[in-house]
Amino acid sequence: MVGDAVHCCEERGAAGGGHAVPDTEPSGEATDADRQRATEHLAGHGVVAPQGIANMAELGLALEDPESRLPDAVRELGRLLLDQIETLTGRINELKAKILERARESEDAKRLMGIPGVGPVCAMAFLAFAPPMEEFRRGRDFPAWLGLVPRQHSTGGKPRLGKVSKMGQRDPGRLLVSGAIANIRWAERLGASSTE
Repeated sequence: MVGDAVHCCEERGAAGGGHAVPDTEPSGEATDADRQRATEHLAGHGVVAPQGIANMAELGLALEDPESRLPDAVRELGRLLLDQIETLTGRINELKAKILERARESEDAKRLMGIPGVGPVCAMAFLAFAPPMEEFRRGRDFPAWLGLVPRQHSTGGKPRLGKVSKMGQRDPGRLLVSGAIANIRWAERLGASSTE
């Protein structure tokens, strides 16, 4: 009788586990949030692995383990999520390869990639979004186009500068900030002090 109650609770838990699986967007893009949801869904049933796409194989092995006491519905949902992540990761890697190939062919992209923190994705985004550099009269006009200048609150001829406005073209600016943060992290790992 106790065994029947445990089996009934396991089936209810497996049936209710489907509610933790998110609806996919029409675009079907895999995001870090999707990977997080998949690992959280399986962690709720005792299957855990370290974070990161490289560890998705561990979750797959745990799903296929015949000795694990996972209900069939949880196994099915777990396989579905892992298959989706694998498919979309492959598509993302194909797109990255195309971007890298185009960046290697472009002289302008090669020059941009010479800047620390600017990789192929950032370089191609700048080439796609930014107007020709000849349109900027001064060097400070380009950061203004990105929105990386302080907001002005000037009265009576006295300039007062506020916080960075962030009102320009956001995508290239975000990529620059990401590249700068990545450079800082690598410098810290290599032993550079924070004052250098």
